[in-house]
Amino acid sequence: MLNIKILILAITLLTSYKVEYESNNSMSENWKTYKKYLEDKLPVYFKRLNPPATNEEIEELENQIGSELPEEFKALYKLNNGEQESWFNGGVMCGMRMFTLSQIKAEIKKLKEIEDQFNFNSKWNGDITPEGTIKSGAYYEKWIPIFSDNNGNFIGLDLDPDSEGVYGQVINFGTDEYDHFIISKSLVEFVDFINKQFENGRADKAIFENDNGENVMFGLAVESHLTDDLREIKK
Repeated sequence: MLNIKILILAITLLTSYKVEYESNNSMSENWKTYKKYLEDKLPVYFKRLNPPATNEEIEELENQIGSELPEEFKALYKLNNGEQESWFNGGVMCGMRMFTLSQIKAEIKKLKEIEDQFNFNSKWNGDITPEGTIKSGAYYEKWIPIFSDNNGNFIGLDLDPDSEGVYGQVINFGTDEYDHFIISKSLVEFVDFINKQFENGRADKAIFENDNGENVMFGLAVESHLTDDLREIKK
């Protein structure tokens, strides 16, 4: 009986390690591909990527939210801990700024304080797509903002999904996001989808030269917004 229990434990540990390894490897490859697009087509963004985050920094965020972060999120931030502060030319994710872990922590704290004070969730009556996947409300504490348009709107992880949702699904939320939708079922899937927009040429059409002669982009159409474009594509 003891040997069977040991065998079951060993299988469980190996399965867990396999899932973690595949998730990390998949994110690493997808992010490497994305960074190559940045380096070749949008070098002003590529140069703004920060060095990797530490395990301690990731654990601090987990302690704050009281949940373990998906392995793919950890893998991403162990590659690049967001981007440098300067954002006047947009940000590294198709014009949206990628938060550092410190900025994520600060933003979660601020959003919680706003919700506690004004109780926007009780007044929110927007649509959810698909229905039953995202909890109805303006903001929940386990919605983790990753990408920001610098106007209070975010693309991030949902660690507290509704009954038909998936832990770690990627969603939109924020000041001007009156309707919420599933952008992708995981962060890996999200980065892979963005890579495909470069592969098929859609993203290239959104790149333009600013007054400084630098290639920039805001969304997947010229001077658009990534969330709006994703909503249109996902219809």
